[in-house]
Amino acid sequence: MADNKIHKTGGLLDQYNLLGAIIDSPWATRLDHKVARHVIDRYYPKHGNGRASLRYLERATGSSRSNITTSLRRLAENGAIIITRQGQGTRPTEYALNFDLSASVPVDVTSTDEVPSGTVVSVVRQFETDQAFREERLWLIRG
Repeated sequence: MADNKIHKTGGLLDQYNLLGAIIDSPWATRLDHKVARHVIDRYYPKHGNGRASLRYLERATGSSRSNITTSLRRLAENGAIIITRQGQGTRPTEYALNFDLSASVPVDVTSTDEVPSGTVVSVVRQFETDQAFREERLWLIRG
């Protein structure tokens, strides 16, 4: 009998994978991790968005308002979140979460393992930069 369950986007596994993708990304700072964690934690699948005010994020992360707005901007620029409705007065800002971000994290294709046929692999320039940095770091450690 076929499995008729339909995968609903925004479940706990999707939230976990999104946070993991943000943590693994080279552009995200430690504050980005904290802010993303709280925005993801306030995600309501029923409504399809997460709601978090700047004041809430200030208290939750212990960071300043200007640093939080910079972090939110960085998360939005890199496609982790989308600001769907700007907060005003007592209404918190609403964020849509990009659960497809985890699928776009670069894959290490420098290994000798063969990539299965039919697999689409996109090489990201940032990954190449990170790989060169890691190789240089290993050289300095060994040297």
